[in-house]
Parts: sequence; structure tokens; C-alpha cells
Amino acid sequence: MLVYASGSELLSQHAMPSCNCLVIDQKMAGMTGLNLILQLREQHVSAPATLITSQPNNAVARRAAGANVASVERPLLGNSLMDRIRHTCTPAGNAPI
Repeated sequence: MLVYASGSELLSQHAMPSCNCLVIDQKMAGMTGLNLILQLREQHVSAPATLITSQPNNAVARRAAGANVASVERPLLGNSLMDRIRHTCTPAGNAPI
């Protein structure tokens, strides 16, 4: 697992680390999580992404859905985050990871 303090820290990597899944908070310093995901997509990072949100408005929900980004709303109750990650990262037709 790799953790970055900000979106700009991740984007400043000379070589983008490979990963199987992105978990990104919508509220972060300098940019929104959704904007970070969209910038990563422009850099051809295609790992499935889960966006953590707090009371998302309709515009954020539509943009996330249009970008094929799953979201989970805070507070993260029970296994909601892990369940969303499993669902997002499981190829269609395969058993959950």
C-alpha cells in the first residue's frame, strides 16, 4: 500500500507506481479527489478508483459516475469501504477478492 499526503505529491512522481486500486478522498488540499482521478486517467492510469465523499452534491455524483468512479460516503460504517473496493476491483463474472 502506498500513501501520499496530497494529490500533487502523487502526480509529481517521476514514474507512476503501479497499483491495483486507488482509494482517494474527495476533500484534499490543492485539488479535489475527483480532479486527481481525472488527471491520473489523462496519464493513462486505469486502476479502478473509489472516491470517499462527505455528502456529495449531484454534480460530483454525476461527474464520478460519468468517469466510472465508484464512491462511498463518509462516515465509513462497518465494512462499507472494503465492500466498495471489492465490488470495484472484482472483474465482472468473477468471485469477489
